[in-house]
Amino acid sequence: MRIMRGEEFQVGDRLPGISALQEEYSVPSLGAIWQAQQILVCEGLVRTEQGSGA
Repeated sequence: MRIMRGEEFQVGDRLPGISALQEEYSVPSLGAIWQAQQILVCEGLVRTEQGSGA
């Protein structure tokens, strides 16, 4: 996984918005991106802050 290896984002980096990720990875559903982000949150790989993003 590119995130775990530090190839995609570094610790402390802010993730792009859900719609930007959808476009970048050619995912047809915003819900799929949101679910993937929630999995990363549950695994402790991503932290979210209301109003600030992930």
